[in-house]
Amino acid sequence: MPIKDLRQDTLKPLPYLGTKNAQCIYWDRQLPGFGVRVFPSGRRMFVCSYRVQGRKRLATLGRGDVLRLDVARKKAVSYLGQVAAGLQDLRIHDLRGTVGSWLVRDGASLHLVGSALNHKDQKTTAGYAYFQTKERHKALDKHGRNVVDFASRLPTASADVGDRLSEPSAIPPPSRGPLHTFTREALYKLVWSESPRTLSKRLGISDVGLAKVCRRANIPTPDRGYWARVAAGQGCEKTTLPLLGPGAAKPVKFRGRRPARLSLIQTNAAAIDFIGQGSRARHLVGRLTQ
Repeated sequence: MPIKDLRQDTLKPLPYLGTKNAQCIYWDRQLPGFGVRVFPSGRRMFVCSYRVQGRKRLATLGRGDVLRLDVARKKAVSYLGQVAAGLQDLRIHDLRGTVGSWLVRDGASLHLVGSALNHKDQKTTAGYAYFQTKERHKALDKHGRNVVDFASRLPTASADVGDRLSEPSAIPPPSRGPLHTFTREALYKLVWSESPRTLSKRLGISDVGLAKVCRRANIPTPDRGYWARVAAGQGCEKTTLPLLGPGAAKPVKFRGRRPARLSLIQTNAAAIDFIGQGSRARHLVGRLTQ
């Protein structure tokens, strides 16, 4: 293949000298291993040739109509240097990523990393936060020490306060919801006497839950639009309650909703009233509500 003094003004006139789509590469006399490949269509591509374990390789550097000759020659020098160091698969992007991860591990802020890597979008730099393992460990250790230190000071507030808080009547435990027990006939009359939304509120259960209870007990319920037709004065027929076999009729039991629990602030406020007017107790419970 021909060897020429490649110049920017002589790249475009280079003809294709191959036969039957064979490779046609003009090698640069100034930089051995660097050249420009000419295709039968006239397209040009900068390439560089090297050897790995005795085998010849050809790497593509870029298109001739996009890269300038001096830029392509610099890329060839960099690529051939990587091959000589055994890093032929290394990219510039890999080097940038390594620099960013090392900066973050050394304690540099994400703002500094983004500035060093010339990131335009902060989301790109935010990906390096994964390497902030030391900072995460330090923050969690500090928070854990603060929690342990605060918890160790709580029992020392006052012996009287500790005794009163330990009493079972200080904060009553949450109670379960009421248990409702109906016969099939009684629940059937209730379901067909008022709308499911009104009935479910009175029983402390959702309308979906009430429908499931009726379905398990084989109790028919009004269809959609039944109560609208009743409100409009239209005649509506009720579905009769199906009979069960002897011994199959069992009481229908279900539990309503639990009573609303006090919030954390309300519970601690009740504890303050129970403890008394001591400033130390108010300070401790006030910190719990924060």
